[in-house]
Amino acid sequence: MGPSWELSLGAAYLGGRRCRFRVWAPFARKVEVHVITPQQRLVPMERAERSYYQAVVEGVEPRILYRY
Repeated sequence: MGPSWELSLGAAYLGGRRCRFRVWAPFARKVEVHVITPQQRLVPMERAERSYYQAVVEGVEPRILYRY
C-alpha cells in the first residue's frame, strides 16, 4: 500500500473554514475546483506526484457544492 495521501481523494474538511480537495487526473494538463456555494469561484489545483492534483480552499464550510 502506498502513502496514505494517495487514498484520501475528494474533499476533506480541515477545520477553520478550510477544505482540501484532491483528485487523480493522469491525462489533464490543468485541473480547477469550481466552488459553487457559498460563493462561486474557480481555484487552480497544483499538480503533485503521480498525476494527483490538490488545493486547499479557504472560506468554505462542510456540505458546500463543488465540481472539478
